[in-house]
Amino acid sequence: MDALRKSIGVLIVIFIGVPILLGVIWAVGVTKAVVSTDFLSDLPREIIAKVPDMIDEVLEEVDREDLVDDPNGRAWVRAVVEAKTSPKDLLGKIGLLDWLENELSASLKLMGEMLRGEKPVRQIVLNLRPLKESLRHEAIKDYLVELLKSLPTCNQDQLEDWQAAALNPRDLEDLPACRPAELDLETAAKAISFVREREIEDIPDEVTLLEGVRAFPRGVNMLKSVVAFTYLLFLVPAFFIILASVIGGTGTGGILRWMGLSTFIGGLIAFAFSSLLKGAVPWAIGIAPEAHGITAFEELMIGKAGDIGMVVMDRVLSGVNSTAGVVCIVGIVLFALSYLLAGDSNRKTGTPPRQPQPQPPAKEPVIEAQFIKEESAPDEVEPGKNNELQSGAKKPIEPGTE
Repeated sequence: MDALRKSIGVLIVIFIGVPILLGVIWAVGVTKAVVSTDFLSDLPREIIAKVPDMIDEVLEEVDREDLVDDPNGRAWVRAVVEAKTSPKDLLGKIGLLDWLENELSASLKLMGEMLRGEKPVRQIVLNLRPLKESLRHEAIKDYLVELLKSLPTCNQDQLEDWQAAALNPRDLEDLPACRPAELDLETAAKAISFVREREIEDIPDEVTLLEGVRAFPRGVNMLKSVVAFTYLLFLVPAFFIILASVIGGTGTGGILRWMGLSTFIGGLIAFAFSSLLKGAVPWAIGIAPEAHGITAFEELMIGKAGDIGMVVMDRVLSGVNSTAGVVCIVGIVLFALSYLLAGDSNRKTGTPPRQPQPQPPAKEPVIEAQFIKEESAPDEVEPGKNNELQSGAKKPIEPGTE
């Protein structure tokens, strides 16, 4: 019967309690990380700071011949790499980095303050006009002229392509990588900028954040409220773990040991899976090009995008790891408490702890001594009777007699 109860308890823990606990740990950890202040305000700044350097790194690696097979595209890339003005400097000159670090970050910071209850909830309007003006900056035209000057002179066919592009602008990658000597360089730059202008016009002037969100009382930390609600999900695996512990455990100490061990195993598996995922994602990004047969340039872009993705994943997985660590600590505390309560129970009931019983000493062999009982001879011996049998003892034989 005892074995049956323990078997039922183990089955409940393995197939119900621990799997649900794993899911709740991930749900709470991801939610806690995503709605945190760092994720909403600090993380965008960190990504924005990485973008300019990433662009420069991409261009330097694209300049390798094995990444770009098209000679025309490789010539444009080499011109960008060899230009005096780097893309990072150009982004700073036109004010795009300032817009990202100030306008965008300020809007995200304000949204975090609203969610924490520090400010009343209202719609946030993200102004994109400064972004559009920065993309129209005169420095971009000067940069294009600089690129054209660094290119070799066009031949007749290439010049005709440039003359056609001046009348009907096209994308940069469709233009020959050469300097149109018979065409004004500013006119050629305007032909390139015309396409850019059409794309800028497609950008809206404003973007509304938190549109349609109902206001909640001021002073209420929405982020903490969401995290607190997710913590209530732990009641579900706790119910099944307690049920399994009551069925499989014996006494208070046994029940707590079952609870502690089950909780610790669930937290340990969640922590191990999170660590494994953190190491497996870069490995998966590395083998993706081989598995899908993509080009070397696409492989480079996937790798750079993966670097930014890992920044986000580190924040998310840190929330999972911290939650799993707390669950493991709770399991250890319950396991240790089981032995403490078991000792207190023995002291309250007056039951002394079981001590080993001393072994009795080995018995020494007893040597039985045989005594000869001497009795005085009777005055008269009845005839036909043996004197030895009557006395019950042997009478000593006098010397000289037989």
